[in-house]
Amino acid sequence: MDPGSKRVGLAVSDPTGTIAQALSTVPAEPTATLASRLAEIAKAQDAQRIVVGLPLRLDGSRGPEAAAAQRLAHSLRQAAGLPVQMVDERLTTAAAERSLIAGGVRREKRRLSVDRVAATLLLQGHLDHETRRTGSARDSAIQGRPDSGEATSSGASASKVIRRRAAQELNPKMGRMGAEDPSMPIPAAPRDKRAG
Repeated sequence: MDPGSKRVGLAVSDPTGTIAQALSTVPAEPTATLASRLAEIAKAQDAQRIVVGLPLRLDGSRGPEAAAAQRLAHSLRQAAGLPVQMVDERLTTAAAERSLIAGGVRREKRRLSVDRVAATLLLQGHLDHETRRTGSARDSAIQGRPDSGEATSSGASASKVIRRRAAQELNPKMGRMGAEDPSMPIPAAPRDKRAG
């Protein structure tokens, strides 16, 4: 979940916990019923756990948005009865916006879709991290050596699939070709000229 003041973007993973896909966007208001509405969606999706984005500032400090996300996570734990994990979500909305722009998505569709694409990026990053963490520990144990911390290749390919799906879903001109054609280029997010 990518919580925001107006909308909460939702994404769900496949049963193997490998690939995230966009689910929907839920209005954040009324806040009094938000946790119960989100818990119902989690139950309908047969979720085993919930990942909530923690909007930290660039310096790592917590502002009012982070406090609101923590309150939501606490309420979700109670309403859903599921484990809830908070994950740093710095820059996911900016990355989602850049991906949608690179995919040729018009401004109005971007505004309506950016939250669920951000949730998808957030969840995919979390799944990739978990795969690296558990995969490298498992591989090291099999080979009888300490955890090397090396990433598996599944995370990189899963991220490409996510970007391709988001662009296809939001830009009908792409059609379904990209899903069957692995040679189709994936639009890269434009670089920020201010960043070094």
